[in-house]
Amino acid sequence: MTPSAPQAVLSGTAVKGVLSNASVVACLATSVECRTATFADFDNAPATGQLGSVATTQADGSYSLTLPESAHDRAVLVRMFATSQTTEVCDYTGCTGAAGELEGLELSTVTLVEEPTSKNQTTSAPVTALSTMAAQTFIDTVSLPTGAVDPTTFSQAQQVVSKAVTQALGLSADAQNLNLFETTLPSATATDLGSNTSSVLTELSLVNASFGTVLQTGTDSLSQFADNVSTVVQSSQSGSTVDATDALNSLANDMASLNTEIQSNVTELTTGDNAIDIPTETVPTLPEDADDIKNGIDEVEIPDVEDKEPDNGGTGGTGGTGGSGGSGGSSGGTGN
Repeated sequence: MTPSAPQAVLSGTAVKGVLSNASVVACLATSVECRTATFADFDNAPATGQLGSVATTQADGSYSLTLPESAHDRAVLVRMFATSQTTEVCDYTGCTGAAGELEGLELSTVTLVEEPTSKNQTTSAPVTALSTMAAQTFIDTVSLPTGAVDPTTFSQAQQVVSKAVTQALGLSADAQNLNLFETTLPSATATDLGSNTSSVLTELSLVNASFGTVLQTGTDSLSQFADNVSTVVQSSQSGSTVDATDALNSLANDMASLNTEIQSNVTELTTGDNAIDIPTETVPTLPEDADDIKNGIDEVEIPDVEDKEPDNGGTGGTGGTGGSGGSGGSSGGTGN
């Protein structure tokens, strides 16, 4: 019996707090059709550029999605949709946890699915409100090859984008050194934060949770916030002519509301029977002035994401029969 080829599996958690019964779709990041399709488009039939089927998050927010060969060595956009059946772990003011409370919310991230060398090789792709901002900025600013993607330059581009997004939010140096595309966050609850959570994850969790009240669903506000962050980062690129005035003013207004929610959540977490200790220096204060947001971002230099070098396989015979060498590996997957 011929052994089955190794398969790539995409997995992660959806947290704003933890979301269960949410729908998860994977797209080729270069496919405009899949990037812009509505959930109804995926629900009715596979969209152009869609990779695999539609997955559902479990009670702990986790999902798993087996991907076709066309995903191998490609940049993949993961899109998570909250539906009428989606429930959440409450970690913000006014949350009830009822099914459908966040219907319409979309979270996303971008990852590289390398060609698997073992059965069911897993790529981790957690999705949060923060990864959504990073993903939108990545799609808007990073040029991707249509073929196989070089993992080194892809990772470098991720890190530059991640740092720029955290700088736009005025987050700590430790937060700026994290890769938002790879960081799994806890819900901002006393149980999940607890004493074993690092200060930087507590910081990010509090920011992530704050979007529940301030930028709730129905108005597509998280999407607009992510667009504004992306616009500001684009305006910070070397030689940019992008006018980010409106985006900066909108962000400044939103961040004032986010700060109010963060402080409200911290008060709730640090008082009462289940109180936990959250050091003052761990609590983020987002910039509420447009100039402070703009000035907090270093000049952005996003590296080009290069094509993956082909695997040329064996080096061939060195004499005798005059063999010309191994036939080599393929130059990448079949997808675009």
